[in-house]
Formats: sequence, C-alpha cells, structure tokens
Amino acid sequence: MHHCSQLAAQSQARSLAITDPVQALRSLTRTQLPTTERTRLEWATWVQFWSAAPAFPDAQEVNATAYQRWLDTVTTLIQTGQDQHVLVDTPVDALRDVFAALIDGLGIRVMTGGLDADRAVTLADQLILGHMVSETYHHHHTTTGYSSL
Repeated sequence: MHHCSQLAAQSQARSLAITDPVQALRSLTRTQLPTTERTRLEWATWVQFWSAAPAFPDAQEVNATAYQRWLDTVTTLIQTGQDQHVLVDTPVDALRDVFAALIDGLGIRVMTGGLDADRAVTLADQLILGHMVSETYHHHHTTTGYSSL
C-alpha cells in the first residue's frame, strides 16, 4: 500500500508541474487510470484496500489520508484553472468530486473488464474538454492551432 501511495504521489507531482491546468488534468487522467501494467497493479492493490476499509478502521484511516492527497491535487489543478479562467466557474469542490468519481468509476470498470483503458481515457478527456473547460480556453486553443495530448 505504501509503495502504491508513493507512486501515486509521484504521478500527481508530475501533473502539478504542468503549467496548463487543462493539460495537467488530462495528464493526471492518463497516469491515474489503469492504462499500463504498472497502473493496473496499483489499481489492483487499491481495489483490495478499498474493499477492506469498511471493515477495518485502520484501513479506512490510511485510505482517507491517501485519497485526500489525491483530492488535494485535483483541487489545486482546478483552482489554478479557474484562477487562469480556463476552467468553468463552478464550485471547486463540485468539479473535484465529479472528476474524482469519474476516474474512480472508469478505473473500476477497466479493472473489472467492463471498459477498455483507451476508451476510459477518451471518456475522461471528453468530460474535461466538454464540461470543465471554459469558453475562453476553447476559443484560444481553436484559434491558435492547439494540438491535444
């Protein structure tokens, strides 16, 4: 569990280093969803840990701490995006919770064989680009010949 938590923290730190908050969210999606052998193993560990958390208070506490770090990363990216006027003006906690639920749900579906990993990334991108980014961001990136990840 500690190893998975460290790996997640490293990928979150890489996303925080990206200056464009929209691209940072998209990058975070790619590193957090189970799209590679390494991330699938991390997800397998997390899924087992999540299933133990309701029955074991210690597991619940460790999970809450690790999950809060993930939520803090997402909150920072969203707040930065709103400060730069590239993400919609919706309460940060609402956007964060929808984004986190999306990643959790897509990840579980990939892990249980109900969804292809590439499709999960595409769906996450569609949510980010279709519902989280502002008109200012869309206008700027369509008029400057912007290319996606």
